[in-house]
Amino acid sequence: MKGAILLGILAIIFISGCELTESNETLIDWTKGKTINVVDNSTVSDTVKNLLYEDAAILALREVYKNDSTKFNLIEIPEELINLYYNGLLQIHQTQNIPFRNLIIDRYNIHTSKNPSLNSMILGLQSNLDWAQRWREGFSLTGNEKADNYISQYDLRIANFYTSGNREIFVVETPFYLNILALASHFEPLEGVAYAEPNSYFGGGTEIRASIESEYVKYIFEFGWGDCPSGCIYKHYWIYRVYYNGEVEFIEEYGDRLP
Repeated sequence: MKGAILLGILAIIFISGCELTESNETLIDWTKGKTINVVDNSTVSDTVKNLLYEDAAILALREVYKNDSTKFNLIEIPEELINLYYNGLLQIHQTQNIPFRNLIIDRYNIHTSKNPSLNSMILGLQSNLDWAQRWREGFSLTGNEKADNYISQYDLRIANFYTSGNREIFVVETPFYLNILALASHFEPLEGVAYAEPNSYFGGGTEIRASIESEYVKYIFEFGWGDCPSGCIYKHYWIYRVYYNGEVEFIEEYGDRLP
């Protein structure tokens, strides 16, 4: 789905904030009123910008996951939260004189582990469901009004399907970056749906974690190696602060000795 990321960025901006949830989670000040001033980023390629935006969307989604209400109900990731993390990552990438930049960017190319899923969902449907038959035949809409509303709104598409026992399993993808867990929770109660869940990825190797602090956003870059499908035996870390005026500061390096 990486080819759709540029379109996805524009589409997310367009649709973000359109869907209101039933409680007051839309009133959350996700960024604590903070923004990061970005200097000229014309030297950063579109390919790198796309990767950083995906990283930022995952970091933002992890923030949404911290609240049970938003975790299961807020489908659209807050745009201002994505942009805050994205601008900080941009600053780190284009600040040439910070320690270890060549390692985290050039040598190890550290990005998030792509969890949670941003654009892929697995649906298990009863095989005798008319909806499953329509999807097998290549139709995009199901005849179920609620399902079709989500399919149309988020441009859901069938990427793959197969039969398992008395169920038809469909891999459904969207060009948008969304809280797939929340989207799945809206599909699961529908008649004929056995289960709905994010199409998660497994393994490790590189990771980015971030947190919003009073004076800066803190980023932790992680490089792992050694049996990474099971979580990596060895790990090394670099910590940076990106202040809200755009300044980048290296804080600490620690962990296992790099290979």
